[in-house]
Amino acid sequence: MTITPEARTRAAWGELPRPKIQLLEWTPVGKGALVGRAKIWLLPGLEISDVAVFEKGGQRWAQFPSEAMRDRDGQPLTDDNGRIRYRTSIRWANRELQDGFSAAVVELVLAAHPSAFVGALP
Repeated sequence: MTITPEARTRAAWGELPRPKIQLLEWTPVGKGALVGRAKIWLLPGLEISDVAVFEKGGQRWAQFPSEAMRDRDGQPLTDDNGRIRYRTSIRWANRELQDGFSAAVVELVLAAHPSAFVGALP
């Protein structure tokens, strides 16, 4: 039997309220589309450092921490365009949860640092 991600989420969380989120730290970066990195707290007790916050083409989003993929010799793997490939070891069960998390992080950054995105785009 196949269980959809949405069904898995309901089975795991039931009718519990969505986790609350707090911004603990903000570090501006301003490198390409990367605006900065956030440390966040998901209640009831998960702290996540290095959440990347981006802005490009009028869109803003946040992603879990990631690391460059490497070959056997430790060299970064690249895609067909020569860009380094990244992977994350954690992810949300579905796109709806990812989008909600992303929007919440962007909203928290804007609330705490209203000028965080000003000048971030070329």
